[in-house]
Amino acid sequence: MNQKQTFQQPVTKGARFGGGVFQSMSLQNRLLLAFISLTILPVLITGAIATLVSSQGLRSDVFDELQSVTILKENAIKDWLNVVQTNLGLIYEDRTAQQGISALLQNTSETALNQNQLRNELISFNNRTGYFVEIFALDTDGKVVLSTDALQEGKIQANQAFFQEGLEAKHVSPPVYEVSLSSYSIVISEPIKTAGGRVIGVLAGRVNLSTLSDIMQQETGLGEAGETYLVSSNYAVLTNLKNIEFVPGETYIRTDGVTNAIQSKARGTANYTDYAGNDTFGVYHWIPELQIALIAEHNQADALQASNRVLQVTVGLMIITALIAVFIAFVVTRGIVSPITKLVDIANNIAQGNLGLQAEVLRHDEIGVLAQAFNTMTARLRDLVGSLEQRVEDRTKALSSVAEVGTVASTILETDKLLQRVVDLAKERFYFYHAHIYLMNEAGDTLVLASGAGEPGRQMVAEGRSISLDREQSLVARAAREQKGVTVNDVTAEPDFLPNPLLPDTHSELAVPMMIGEQVIGVFDVQSEVVGRFTDADIAVQTTLASQVASAIQNARLYTQAETSAQEARSLVENAPEAIVIIDLNTGLFINPNENAVNLYGLPRQELVKAGPAQMSPPTQPDGRDSTQAMTEKIGEAMQGKTTAFDWVHRNAHGQDIPCEIRLAHIPGERPRVRASVTDISDRKRLENLTTKRAQQQESLNLITQRIQSATTIESALQVTARELGRALGMKPTLVTLEPDSTNGKDN
Repeated sequence: MNQKQTFQQPVTKGARFGGGVFQSMSLQNRLLLAFISLTILPVLITGAIATLVSSQGLRSDVFDELQSVTILKENAIKDWLNVVQTNLGLIYEDRTAQQGISALLQNTSETALNQNQLRNELISFNNRTGYFVEIFALDTDGKVVLSTDALQEGKIQANQAFFQEGLEAKHVSPPVYEVSLSSYSIVISEPIKTAGGRVIGVLAGRVNLSTLSDIMQQETGLGEAGETYLVSSNYAVLTNLKNIEFVPGETYIRTDGVTNAIQSKARGTANYTDYAGNDTFGVYHWIPELQIALIAEHNQADALQASNRVLQVTVGLMIITALIAVFIAFVVTRGIVSPITKLVDIANNIAQGNLGLQAEVLRHDEIGVLAQAFNTMTARLRDLVGSLEQRVEDRTKALSSVAEVGTVASTILETDKLLQRVVDLAKERFYFYHAHIYLMNEAGDTLVLASGAGEPGRQMVAEGRSISLDREQSLVARAAREQKGVTVNDVTAEPDFLPNPLLPDTHSELAVPMMIGEQVIGVFDVQSEVVGRFTDADIAVQTTLASQVASAIQNARLYTQAETSAQEARSLVENAPEAIVIIDLNTGLFINPNENAVNLYGLPRQELVKAGPAQMSPPTQPDGRDSTQAMTEKIGEAMQGKTTAFDWVHRNAHGQDIPCEIRLAHIPGERPRVRASVTDISDRKRLENLTTKRAQQQESLNLITQRIQSATTIESALQVTARELGRALGMKPTLVTLEPDSTNGKDN
């Protein structure tokens, strides 16, 4: 049986003694103890919060700064790589050099330049650009046929990745240590093609990495305690270091940051010990184009120096406050208890997140200063939280509008309707004064106004407005040239600004390029009647929108091209003079027969697709071959790309055998298929048979005539005539009668 039990906590002698001692203390001592406690507590809370916030804020700021520096360095490296690749391709801009190298690779004499002149051309080009240590050309066997370094000519590089990959497309090899150069270098290669598109060799350039060291040594804003450097996938250092001597090919680093970057091949942040043994904040980025890791580090002691100073100041303030509290406790009265209690209550509420409270400041001593400090801190926190919430709300709303416009754009497949809908919706959702879109022309030198919001936009489109890329003062042209978003937040301050009478209230403007990969296809331009309307956040949002619109435009164009091609293909098939079918080799059935095929085989289209060449041919062909085996052989030849035009006999739905001529062609794709063009040659066969029969008859007549002429008497001639006519008529009885007077020449 369960019984309810009650337990009472015993009161110890210590507790009784403590309470009695406090109660027995004098009021002054009680006030002193209470004052010191209530004063130190808020100071302690404030110091802890300040120290924690300062430490965390500094850590976050350091990582943000390192991330920014890493991104800037990575972009600089990629820009440099793009410039180097572009400069390698510029070698073929010189037609004489192009012809000379092509002739050298094909072993022809189509150019007046000999090998020495070509080498001097390459050396001159390399001296002008200064990007390459060596430029060389290889034939399709991997042999160096031309190089700025004559000693390298004749060497075989067929097993090198830059040669094998360069035969297919542009390629960048990871950094490799060159003993002869005592440094690392990168080999960039690309295929050399004839005018017809045939690959005849590889053009390659060996790039020295000294430029990367210069990029890493450029001012980063990290001060003396920070640095950036590059490490290859084998942990070898590629650029100069700040704290130890860097020896190319001999200096290796295996810190946690470097190891994480190389093993994960990704981006990240970490706290670890750097190569010099110092605690550091590190950010690492993996650059897949070069297979290297970009490391940015900042010494922890230097980064947290400000936080340590805050801690020291806080401790000092706590000590000073405690001493002041002890001194004041002897002279103040019970009235001090009330403001201290209120201040503690306010501090606790603020610590719990109630930022709307304000401390009442009635004194000008330390308590009043402390209350004012609380009020200032609370106001700043309140403003920070409020502005942060507003920024988050504005950014969320902007991204929601971007998603809405992007969704609408992705559902429209007609380019004109797509552009008009985008500018109208963007103006409405983002509260712009005006929005319009320019598209790049085919020549790539002019931006043509394709769509504009409202009546002013339609009128400008009707006027056929355009902007040349060479117009320096145009914001739209500058966005296309620089391939990034640009703003003017006060157009009246721009000396080159040309006011538009259709848009008189424009005061600020933002233009962002619409890009597909690295190609600019147009510019999205928006305007506002408010000065200072656009910020970096607006550039980021509108760049995202422009990217989605560019993708939608490309999809619409591809859809239009696909529809046009499909219609042309269907028209060609339907209007072809011969019967055309596609044979699916997996099923053995016809696919997409045209009208001539329906007429030839005598079956409705829905029935014909259920048939195949085996069902529409007699078992054997006139030459005695098995139809199925013969057709299999011909299809096999077509799949190998051989010529497959041959005569055939088809049997239609009425059982009639129709002589035809068939041409088979292989259709590339995942499924094995061939295209069959079938021509009815019945008339041609009948004409051939008639011609053959007449030739045989004429031959028989000529033979009979010769044999009759060889007879010596009339009787023998008649006998020959009767015999040969009987044979010609199929051995039928033949009678020849001669009138009696015919032999003596009388005309009876």
